[in-house]
Amino acid sequence: MKLFISLLWAIFTISGLILVAGVSTPVAAQQTTSSCANSIAIPDPEDPNLVADCSTLLNIKTHWDAASLNWTTTTPITAWEGVTITISRVTKLELNRKQLTGTIPAALGTLTNLTYLNLNDNQLTSTIPKELGNLTNLLRLNMAGNQLSGCIPTALKRVSENDLSDLGLPFCLCTNTNAIPDPEPADLINECNTLLAAKDIPYKVPF
Repeated sequence: MKLFISLLWAIFTISGLILVAGVSTPVAAQQTTSSCANSIAIPDPEDPNLVADCSTLLNIKTHWDAASLNWTTTTPITAWEGVTITISRVTKLELNRKQLTGTIPAALGTLTNLTYLNLNDNQLTSTIPKELGNLTNLLRLNMAGNQLSGCIPTALKRVSENDLSDLGLPFCLCTNTNAIPDPEPADLINECNTLLAAKDIPYKVPF
């Protein structure tokens, strides 16, 4: 009888531990997900546009694994390193020489009030996302001093002050045109871009 009671007690204890573990797991997951709403990062009254920009920047920080940046929900966004706020929108990102690694996130293209983006002298790699072409208010763009590859979205030509020529990359002249058959092989696109850039041929190619 004592053995049976001991066995029941052991089963009850183990079940309780499993239940506690099962309940605590979502809490732990919740703690790793940062939200700008109702946080110190956003001043009262909260502007939904600033909340959205704030959340975008937190996701970008995670993308870059940029632990050195003080972008957290416990620090007012107006005090975030390299960030300028104008009328409740992010308008400048001055992130040169911040030891950023990884790729340039497409999410930057959602910060549509940006007028200045400086990513100079980091360790960013891969291609320039076409979503940066959505930054129609951009007046100044700096991306030199990284290890970028591929081609430069043609929409960025309109940025009046830039260092695109220092990247040593051609503009994306062949993407989404008749020059390259579907599906578009990356190596063939790069060769086509290089050739057309050298010949200064308009990017809508009627091949």
